[in-house]
Amino acid sequence: METEIERRNASGYNKAASLLADLKTIVEQNGGTADFIRRLHSIHERHAQKGRFIDRLNAFD
Repeated sequence: METEIERRNASGYNKAASLLADLKTIVEQNGGTADFIRRLHSIHERHAQKGRFIDRLNAFD
């Protein structure tokens, strides 16, 4: 996922968001939501300057 984010283009951001959506689904099925939320916030902080990616992340909130 980090590799896709670092591409800094729409297709990379879309792929990373898709991977996160898949991960969220898996986590919800296995009861690890709190850890997912922590990791999502960490990703958000590390990539805060990437506005277009952040827009995609905000869909998870």
